[in-house]
Amino acid sequence: MLLTFAIGWLTLALVADAVVVATGSWRLLDAVGLLALLGGFAQAITATLLHVATMWLPRQRRLRLYPRLDAVPLWVAAAPQVLLVWLALRLLS
Repeated sequence: MLLTFAIGWLTLALVADAVVVATGSWRLLDAVGLLALLGGFAQAITATLLHVATMWLPRQRRLRLYPRLDAVPLWVAAAPQVLLVWLALRLLS
C-alpha cells in the first residue's frame, strides 16, 4: 500500500511541478517539492525499510508476521495520506 501511495504522490508532484513551471508560479515550487519529499520519497523509504527489516527476521517469525502486516486496516495506511492532503491544502492556500 505504501509504495502505491508513494507512486501516486510522486506522479502528482511531477504534474504539479510541470504546471508550476509552465505557469511561472514560482512561489508554489517549495510546496510541491515538500509534498514530493514527504508523499513520495518518505513513504517509499518507509515501505522499503519495512520490507528489509522483516527479511532480517528468522523464517518462522517472518512467516507469522506477513499475514499480520497484510491485515493492517486501511485507515492505518490512509491516515498519512489524509495528513498530506491537509498539508498540501495548507501550503497551497
